[in-house]
Amino acid sequence: MVPFVLQTVATVGLVAFLSFRHSQRAVNELAAQLQDAIAKQVSVRVSNFLNTPHRVNALNANAASLGLISFDNIQAARPFLWKQVNSFTDIGYSGLVDREGRFLRIGWATNRFASAEEPQLAIQLKPGEGDLVYYGLERSGNPAGVEKVRSNFSAINSPLFKAAVAARRPTWGPVTVNFGYDNLQLNAVAPYFGPGGKLLGVFNTQISLDQISEFLRSLKVSRNSKVYIFERSGELIASSTANQPLITGKGDQLQRVFASESKDPMLKGAMNVLATNLGEYSHLDMSHQYEFSLDGKREMMRVSPLEDGKGLRWLLLVVTPEADFMGQIEANSRTTVLLCIGSLVFAVFLGVASSQWVTNPIEKISLAARRLAGGDLNQTVDSSQIIEINQLARSFNDMTQQLQTSFAALEQSNLDLTLAEENFRSIFENAQDGIFLSSTEGQLLRANPALASIYGYHSAEAMLESVQDVNAQFFQQPQVVANLQQLLERDGTVTDFVYQTNRTDGSSIWLELDARLVKDAAGRILYLEGIARDVTDRTLREEALERQLRELKIEIDQGKKEKDVERLTSSTYFREAKQQIDELDLESFWS
Repeated sequence: MVPFVLQTVATVGLVAFLSFRHSQRAVNELAAQLQDAIAKQVSVRVSNFLNTPHRVNALNANAASLGLISFDNIQAARPFLWKQVNSFTDIGYSGLVDREGRFLRIGWATNRFASAEEPQLAIQLKPGEGDLVYYGLERSGNPAGVEKVRSNFSAINSPLFKAAVAARRPTWGPVTVNFGYDNLQLNAVAPYFGPGGKLLGVFNTQISLDQISEFLRSLKVSRNSKVYIFERSGELIASSTANQPLITGKGDQLQRVFASESKDPMLKGAMNVLATNLGEYSHLDMSHQYEFSLDGKREMMRVSPLEDGKGLRWLLLVVTPEADFMGQIEANSRTTVLLCIGSLVFAVFLGVASSQWVTNPIEKISLAARRLAGGDLNQTVDSSQIIEINQLARSFNDMTQQLQTSFAALEQSNLDLTLAEENFRSIFENAQDGIFLSSTEGQLLRANPALASIYGYHSAEAMLESVQDVNAQFFQQPQVVANLQQLLERDGTVTDFVYQTNRTDGSSIWLELDARLVKDAAGRILYLEGIARDVTDRTLREEALERQLRELKIEIDQGKKEKDVERLTSSTYFREAKQQIDELDLESFWS
């Protein structure tokens, strides 16, 4: 009883101490978890948003491959692009430029939901440089009338076209300032190649970065947490702070705002920390946690890379004031102290009252467990009025029953395995054909007595000791080895492969081989298994039969020739000619 009370007092005291001692650590961990959750949420939402223009470009490229869009007549693509712009509300406009500089784009030049801007059609149909004409649009997407003209416009000399051609894959253009609407824009570009890799043109889809800031401001985080996105060169991309400008200046003097030059004290303090700890952050490739003091209050920050694999390499910064957590944690600490005191009193009283009630059934289960460990499986425990101990007793009884069943099944499995091993060993040892296993390096792993007898060894053990290289000592002839390896590499198995080799006594024999490569689940070769049969007698009989057939063919050919001679000499013409020769007086002829 006394040890139980002492343990309870020590436990409660330790909990109270740790509650105060580690409150700061709780703040750090909670802030880290919150910032990590914010970073993941922002990363997913921004990645989906940034993926939209590339999806539109990919759909436009598919349409081009199907003949729905032609770079030989880009003006005909206007209705299709208008449907694309209206189907994907995250984008501003979509367009294309052919390899000679003809250009068309249709849609909004900024965030269509955050301004009074009307959609436009901008088109330049002359090769090279020409006038870019802006048209208003009817609701159907047809041109309504010329709104303005931009002279000396060259699409192929634009940074977007050059970026797409240089990358030769979907990529991003630089973040640009829209001087007409005072906002930041980003363009996704994708080159399109025809047969033979010939560049036909470039697809272009624009998005307004205002939507990222709107999303950041919609995040439900701690009361005073702030989220920023900026480029590795330092320019701001988006901010959860409503009054944080992303561009400064007026008219043609508009410039982007650097995060380090922001008037937001929280952002400026965080950028100072990054500059102090990282120097330059253009090569930052993992998350970093820091903290700094702002007006005497502790601020916790996390900076992590935000990348999409298509050229964007931004940084995500989350700053959280410690004060957002400490009020609740301090209240929780006071509550914890009160609960610890109450728990201590109650635990001592409950321990004194229930220790005996709990101890007896536990001791019975302990005794049964020791007997079970000693090998006596016939153990059972009585039920108890305490639910937990009753469940423990039931589990113990179920366990003993399962152990009895498992031991019986294990004995039967061992018996079955022993029988199977004996059957395999009997088949292997008593087979009439030679059976062997060899490694991929040519080492003989196993061989049965029949194989040893075929090769002239007095036992399989002697053969295993003697054979060091299966290729050299089994097949012996390099051409045989090459033919066998070629068949195995092609089919993985060979059947009825006949080859000539020599026994240990030097006598020549003919063998017929069936073999296959045994592989694991990953397709790696484990070993070669094969069955060899002595077909020397059959081969010799076949050779003798072939020799007899050749001799018979010679006799048949000789008989045919004799018949032809007999037929010729028995003809009337031959007899008359022979008679004339016999009657001829050669002396009179030559004189």
